[in-house]
Amino acid sequence: QLDLIKDQGYPEKGFVVTNANCVTTGLAMALAPLRKYGIKNIMVHSYQSVSGAGYPGLSSFDITDNCIPFIKGEEEKIEKEIKKILAINPEVYCYTVRVPVMFGHLEAVWLDLEQDVEVEDIIQDWADFKEVADLPSTPELPVEYGSDNTFPQPKYAFWGKPSGMVVYTGRLKKKNSKIGFLLLVNNIVKGAAGGSIQNAEAFVKRFGLI
Repeated sequence: QLDLIKDQGYPEKGFVVTNANCVTTGLAMALAPLRKYGIKNIMVHSYQSVSGAGYPGLSSFDITDNCIPFIKGEEEKIEKEIKKILAINPEVYCYTVRVPVMFGHLEAVWLDLEQDVEVEDIIQDWADFKEVADLPSTPELPVEYGSDNTFPQPKYAFWGKPSGMVVYTGRLKKKNSKIGFLLLVNNIVKGAAGGSIQNAEAFVKRFGLI
């Protein structure tokens, strides 16, 4: 999608590359290798850590022992951005919830696909998936699946190499024609600063230094 900067007038003019919403970033990573199956509908519920609210963020009186079932503007961003990033046009149904966790956004996802796919195929697709090669901030395995039913959990958000840049998936299952799974994205690394660094590295690889 970096070629879109030409619509802004590059190279004759300057350009802006924005970072995606942190939930969208994790979702896009997990869905990218599945586009070949035809994604018709996406249902996603996110459970987002308090660090995603920034500083000073939420009052401790509001979030302690509590979940807040609304994050202003978040659902609209996810529904819009996932289509643009992956160049797809599914129906997207989304709820976002703020939970009393410091780091890491957990997402529960259900997909309607055009093709009939088995869970083994998706596990293999994640294992084979590569981002732009030869970028310093890109993990060797950008999406890692764990078969244990307790995986993934937010306490694993800083796992991986580089730390915090891996998207973890788990609880993959097929019910009727739908595919469901959970994913975990580090909202301050892969979903924020680290993702921005990757954008810069990808620009240099694609267009060279300015």
